[in-house]
Amino acid sequence: DGAAPTFVFAANDDMAAGVLAAAVRAGRRVPGDVSIAGFDDSDVTRQVWPPLTTIHQPIEAIGAAAIDILTRPPAEADGVLRRFPVSLTVRGSTGPAPGTAT
Repeated sequence: DGAAPTFVFAANDDMAAGVLAAAVRAGRRVPGDVSIAGFDDSDVTRQVWPPLTTIHQPIEAIGAAAIDILTRPPAEADGVLRRFPVSLTVRGSTGPAPGTAT
């Protein structure tokens, strides 16, 4: 129907920052017209305005686990599965959908 999106969840924070820049250039209010969120909780989330809402993941723990798995003998590494907690970090780039009660 050609309606503009009211929310964009980008695959990572750099992409979310690009969406934010494009939205502002297009005259869209963030978060008034469109909410934007990313994934990674990278430094860029705090370097743009408004600051980006993001999903935080424990990068250091993920890297350490990857090294542990990669340095195991192949027979010990096969089928290893690690799960890591993630959390939502709400910042200024998200809000209620346009036209909804707050």
